[in-house]
Amino acid sequence: MYVPRCLNVMKIIIDFEVALREAITDVIIKNPDKFRKDVEIHGCLFHYVQAIYRRFRSLINNPSSEQKTLLAIFLGFPYIEPNFVIQQFNLMKDLNYQPFESMVKYYSKYWIPRIPEFTLYNKSHSQVSTNNALESFHRDLNKTIPGAHPCFSASQDALFTTANRRYIEYEQRMLNGFARDHR
Repeated sequence: MYVPRCLNVMKIIIDFEVALREAITDVIIKNPDKFRKDVEIHGCLFHYVQAIYRRFRSLINNPSSEQKTLLAIFLGFPYIEPNFVIQQFNLMKDLNYQPFESMVKYYSKYWIPRIPEFTLYNKSHSQVSTNNALESFHRDLNKTIPGAHPCFSASQDALFTTANRRYIEYEQRMLNGFARDHR
């Protein structure tokens, strides 16, 4: 894989896909002269919330107020100290709340091992916690590209058009005092 001369990447935000994380880590390890030694890889907060909520909805049809409270606790875990996440999770497990047992098992198996990936607690540069801007750019780019298999020049034109439009929109928002797109 070609890696440019030196990337000053401080933080990489990805979906919670093991293969993607391993690929990025592998590229960084194989190219130590081209990446910062302190680069952080984090999972996207939006995708964390989406995964938890979807699993909750698939396991529990008519949630009680207690179940909704427990869901809110799961959704709040990225904002608290990682050791406290484990402590709180163990307290939830000890409740032995039967209607929530399948959710606890899921979280224990899939998310407890990934705490360093999704926690925002005490992280530098935590202003950006999702990869939604990238996914939005990708969606816009796909709308701009003509057809399923365009030639290189058409793809290049679409990329420049999309990037320029996004840059102009960003500059306009900055002039108006808005740093984020609120579409």
